[in-house]
Amino acid sequence: MRKLEVSLNGLCLASPGEVILRRNAFTGAAFEAELTLENETVILGPFIATELSSDSAVSEEATFAAKLLSAGPISLV
Repeated sequence: MRKLEVSLNGLCLASPGEVILRRNAFTGAAFEAELTLENETVILGPFIATELSSDSAVSEEATFAAKLLSAGPISLV
């Protein structure tokens, strides 16, 4: 597999992972990610955030959507 694109969505909770995602989405920097899928498969490797959006910065139930693109070798665990 040469490239992997992953779509994410969830609630904005200001978690450490969300802070890393937001920071790197704005800088364009690659970051190491550990993504756990619903079937418990884990994807490890460097990713770049190619898209990031949120529906509201002030709502208690604000949501976000993002797309990540692999930026190097990834592994499945």
